Amino acid sequence: MAKLKAGRLVRQVTDGCLQYWGGMGFVRESLISRLYRDMRLPSIVPYMGPGYAPGPAIRDPGAPFTFGSFSRPEKCTLPTLALWADVLRRVPGSRLLVKDNGYGRAATAERFRRDLGRRGIDPTRVDVRGFSEHAEHLGAYAEVDFVLDTTPHTGGISSLEALWMRALIWLLGIIRIGLKR
Repeated sequence: MAKLKAGRLVRQVTDGCLQYWGGMGFVRESLISRLYRDMRLPSIVPYMGPGYAPGPAIRDPGAPFTFGSFSRPEKCTLPTLALWADVLRRVPGSRLLVKDNGYGRAATAERFRRDLGRRGIDPTRVDVRGFSEHAEHLGAYAEVDFVLDTTPHTGGISSLEALWMRALIWLLGIIRIGLKR
């Protein structure tokens, strides 16, 4: 009940502050517009992971740092690929795991690796996975150190699942922290 009341209060406060700016509050990026947008997600979608979700796992300390994305391939736009390639270049030896049903098509997986290759990323650093049962899908978050979001079409359920699985995640261009295992 406290979460519900706090969510309503924060929406009322940010909405009132945003009205000060009128329509420009939605168009221009400002602290209050970001808070308004950010506070709506947990109040609109009260997400609770499934009971069969795997528990916390300990990552092998010797494993390479692994970024991940569990978003649909259609969300991997050219700006997203450029951003992810830049991140991978800045973290030498890191890997990228992408997982979604859409990557189960060989042509989609190959195109994804090829597009990152054109941006200077060795395809052997990229692990592309398709369909699996949902419990296994959620378990794959244990293989990831940091989840990357897509742009401009950001994650929805995949972002909520990442937070549920206590993964670090980059959302909407700013870093938000879910407790890492």
